[in-house]
Amino acid sequence: QWLFPFAAREGREFHVVPAHYDVKKLLGEQTTVALWREYFKHSSRAWHMAEAGPTPYGFVTTFPQLAMTTALHKRLRRSRAPLMAWNFNLGALYGGLKGFFARHAAAGGIDSYIVHSRAEITRYASWLRVPRDLFDFVPLQRPTEPILLDEDEGSPYLLAMGSARRDYGLLCRVVGSLGMPTTIVAAAHAVEGIVVPPNVKVVSGLTRRQCDELTQRARLCVVPVLNNETASGQVTLITSMMYGRATIATRCIGSE
Repeated sequence: QWLFPFAAREGREFHVVPAHYDVKKLLGEQTTVALWREYFKHSSRAWHMAEAGPTPYGFVTTFPQLAMTTALHKRLRRSRAPLMAWNFNLGALYGGLKGFFARHAAAGGIDSYIVHSRAEITRYASWLRVPRDLFDFVPLQRPTEPILLDEDEGSPYLLAMGSARRDYGLLCRVVGSLGMPTTIVAAAHAVEGIVVPPNVKVVSGLTRRQCDELTQRARLCVVPVLNNETASGQVTLITSMMYGRATIATRCIGSE
């Protein structure tokens, strides 16, 4: 939606192809075969819609998986339709078959990559073996929300959110030794195998509104990240800052 006004200014139209699957139900620590299948069908629907409409046309995808499957369709069709990979943020730089597939799909398929950390440009260009000038940095956007709740001064707590490449093991050891009341909001895989001390509460499955309420009432927000390759934690970081919460974040690609 952030791109719509720019497209209209250039006399272009956006046609949204919504997902027909629940990403949250299919998405775990890694993209499963079932989810790759859904991404492939999603990009196929986009191509059919574009080919049935007026020409010329192009594509803007969000997240790398849809960019890859859309690029694969482009290569199979031998099309020259431009493809922009918006919000190109990888969880890790994979080797083996995943790396081969990514490089095969990207080479000649993706015409523009939009990343939200400058350090991603060097790492992704090298990993995908594509020119650096195909990448552009755009600050990560989130709609501004009003602060509606005050800090919970009666029962102060520390808050950590997110599931992507978090270092909750370190966080639990630190707050466990300090005895600070702490709430972690994360998927089960993010805390798997971690010894959770009694002063730490782990919750999952919350709505966006519930997460926002927890953030606004927290004494302190922490974004512990275990990722030196790609960007993680940036959404949680800017959200906590938007709500005026003092925030401690790991120095890494996402936070810098």
